[in-house]
Amino acid sequence: NRFLTQFSYELEAWARHSFASRLNRGEYLSFVGVNTKGEIPLVLENPSSGDRLTVSFELHEPITTGEEKTEPYFDYSVDSTAGVGIFTLRQCVYDEDYQNGLQDFFTKVQEQNVHNVIVDLRGNPGGNSLVANAFVRYLPVKSYRSGTAQVRLGPILWKNKQQNEENKPLTPVFSGNVYILTSADSFSSAMLFATLISDNNLGTVIGESPGNMPSSYGDILRFQTPHAGLVFTVSYKYFVRPDASKSDTPLLPDVKVPAEKALEEAMRLMGNMQ
Repeated sequence: NRFLTQFSYELEAWARHSFASRLNRGEYLSFVGVNTKGEIPLVLENPSSGDRLTVSFELHEPITTGEEKTEPYFDYSVDSTAGVGIFTLRQCVYDEDYQNGLQDFFTKVQEQNVHNVIVDLRGNPGGNSLVANAFVRYLPVKSYRSGTAQVRLGPILWKNKQQNEENKPLTPVFSGNVYILTSADSFSSAMLFATLISDNNLGTVIGESPGNMPSSYGDILRFQTPHAGLVFTVSYKYFVRPDASKSDTPLLPDVKVPAEKALEEAMRLMGNMQ
């Protein structure tokens, strides 16, 4: 709870994930007042019996440059027997490799007569939101609602009108079912990907609400105070989701399940529809 009072966040689930995923890092524990110079006791409690066990807590050693494990930011598989193609996007990188990957994926989906596609955005921290637009180009839609923005220019507030984006379809066009898997740590452009699909009724979102609001403030100006040298930022743009009537709410999955069960739930839904 002390962390929640000091951390900047829009949705509490994101704040809790952020702290839990960094619980073994000294700077985060120090941030909330934990003495990290000595051994750190961790008390584990059995929720059923109430029994407690105290163990020592080891801090995470800093990773030096070059030691971090890397994995491809996307991969895919197509299973003709199960009738599903799964496109896993770990980071929203919009480049030639991604565009070629989408082309190859949908080509294999068509060749194997697969009618269900799953996009796995769980754990995706974001990146370039154009990855979503590129995906929609393989869907049979002439146009779709895109997000808009309100921009502050000094005393002027510029409000852009909601517009439909003309889709420029690519072949092969996929006319089957689309499922999007999300988790509390699907963030930024990953959240926007899922929102674009959801707000345009192009697919079914399964899992947890992503970590930030679809309509939110962004694009920052940086300032520094002349004497103390303090650096601070302020947003000058408010982004509005495609369905502006839902601006006050997070992206709510069509089927809410724990993130780790989202793929299983998608497969179950596919089985019921066949």
